[in-house]
Amino acid sequence: MLFLYKMQVLSSLLNIFSLRMLGTVIINHIAQRGVVNYAVNGLLNFFVKTDGDTGVKLIAGCFAVQAGYGSKTALDCAQNFTDSVFIRRARQTIASLSAAGTLDKACFTQLVNNLRSLGIRRRVAVVCPNDPHTEYVIIRSLREEIAEYLLVTDEAHVEIAHNLRAASPDFVRVYITSTPDEAAALAVELVRTGEADILMKGLINTDNLLRAVLKKEKGLLPPGGVLSHVAVAQIPLYHKLLLFSDAAVIPRPGLLQFRAMIANDIAICRKLGNDQPRVALIHCSEKVNEKFPHTLDYVQLKEEAQLGRFGSVFVDGPMDAKTACDRHSGEIKGLSSPVIGNADIMIFPNIESGNTFYKTLSLFGDANMAGMLTGTIAPVVVPSRSDSGNSKFYSLALACMAGNQND
Repeated sequence: MLFLYKMQVLSSLLNIFSLRMLGTVIINHIAQRGVVNYAVNGLLNFFVKTDGDTGVKLIAGCFAVQAGYGSKTALDCAQNFTDSVFIRRARQTIASLSAAGTLDKACFTQLVNNLRSLGIRRRVAVVCPNDPHTEYVIIRSLREEIAEYLLVTDEAHVEIAHNLRAASPDFVRVYITSTPDEAAALAVELVRTGEADILMKGLINTDNLLRAVLKKEKGLLPPGGVLSHVAVAQIPLYHKLLLFSDAAVIPRPGLLQFRAMIANDIAICRKLGNDQPRVALIHCSEKVNEKFPHTLDYVQLKEEAQLGRFGSVFVDGPMDAKTACDRHSGEIKGLSSPVIGNADIMIFPNIESGNTFYKTLSLFGDANMAGMLTGTIAPVVVPSRSDSGNSKFYSLALACMAGNQND
């Protein structure tokens, strides 16, 4: 009875939420997300006796969410399900909505598929590929055919590198150094000389790697450049990928750093196919207040955006994170702009708020995350120790799509 009651509630919400949102609710709160068969069968049993059209839409939403957690499309997931009249109708719904671009939202699965369809196979220099998550990323990306590798390891871990090369000798080369610091220096040099397109961190301290990245005349940051971090989140209840900065590098951005963060994030957004990104400048309220100097910078940044500094883009703020991603919150406050409720990029005022947002999304929001350093001559993937294997793989895929300054 509880299941039937929840189905009645969900069916009443169809005019409010998207198919993917409802599918997420079903899977997360009724079927424990992964048990899609249970959710779909429950919907079939309920809606076959009541509202068939609603059932078909919700089933399509379930398959859309299932696709977001794997490497298949929503239609692939539906094709693998036991055949019935309702499932056939759901397949037809999925096919028509996918063709119109209204069902499968932008997600990391699409990003990987796009890389494969474009035939892009980046050369990745990995520093100390000695931990299980890095090995997983290498093996998976080789299988997905989106990367080839230059593995730079120290003498103590040569066997691991050689085992990875044995699995795919045509696409893996091994370089051996005496220490991890020497490995970092060599990997940076491989990128500088054009032998590699991307630098990726393995089992080495981040500070040690960044010393090589930032070394004057021998590093990857051009003169006058600003190093920043961009994170990308695939959030079940948001309708597209969401980029934000800075969760890892810049403690208290000033005006020059805000400009660089916005420019770097916009460049990534455009590489992902969005030609007119919407940038939200985040604060705890919508008020400009000299007690919060970043809000004064926000005023300047908006004026510069209107004058074309960042190209074709919408920039608005200050605003809170909820208003940036929820149009209803903006309406309640009497706010209206192309950014409100539809942000592509969020710029945070400091590292504390950006990092907290990152960790909250990944822990409580069930979001898939990716991240990379920007401002360098080539993408630098520096995953957190706590990031999952999936997150590290998606970070590499993001870097592969971003390319480098010469693209």
